[in-house]
Amino acid sequence: MMIYELHFASTHIFPLSFMLDVFTISNSFKVVSFHGSDLPQFTPSDRDYWLKVVDDLGAKSAKAQHLPRPITTSEKLLRTAQHHRVYIALEGFKPIGLGKVGKKRIFHLSEDNDTVEHLTCQCLLDFYIQEDFQRHGYGRLLMDAMIKIDPHLHGLNDLGIDRPSEACLSFFEKNYSLEPVRVGIDHDFCVFSDGALSSSPYQTSHGNVATL
Repeated sequence: MMIYELHFASTHIFPLSFMLDVFTISNSFKVVSFHGSDLPQFTPSDRDYWLKVVDDLGAKSAKAQHLPRPITTSEKLLRTAQHHRVYIALEGFKPIGLGKVGKKRIFHLSEDNDTVEHLTCQCLLDFYIQEDFQRHGYGRLLMDAMIKIDPHLHGLNDLGIDRPSEACLSFFEKNYSLEPVRVGIDHDFCVFSDGALSSSPYQTSHGNVATL
C-alpha cells in the first residue's frame, strides 16, 4: 500500500512568475487546481501557459477516448467560470494529467417509474493521465488529491461519473473496491452512493472519463 500525505502550500512553479497554491504529494508530484474565473488574476504569461496546458491535455484525453472533439478546453473553462474546476498533475515541472469536476444535472426516473426527477451531483467530467505515466499509480494520486481539494467532495461517495468507460470503472474497483450504481434515464451516469445526488437543478455541460 502506498502511503503519502497531502500538503497545501504556495509554491513557485518554474519558469512561471505567478505564485500558485499547490498540493504537494511528493518532492516531484504536485497537483495545481483552478477555476476558469481564476485565470484573469494570472499574469498574461502564466495565463497563456495554463490555457495551453489545458488545451493540450484536453486534446490528448479526447484522443484516448476516440472522441470527435475535446471535452476540456481553455475556452470552455473560461466560459464555465466557477462551475468547473480543473486539476493539473505535475511530475517535476511536466504536466502529465488532467481532471475536471463540476455540477451535472441528471434526469432520473423515480422508483415507481412514473416521475422524471431532476437530480444534481458533483461529477467527474474528464480524467486523463498521459500514456507514458499510466499504470504507475499517478491516476490514484491525482484522484485522491482531487477529492481532498474539492470543497464539494468529502469522499468518493459524493462523486458521480458521467458516461464512464469500462476502464474507468475498473480503475475505481481496483483502487477503491467500489462498484458503481447506474442512474439516469439512459443509465449512462454512475454514482457510488445515493448520497451523491441532490434534488436541486443545475445546468452544466456533458463530460466523459478517459482510460486511466
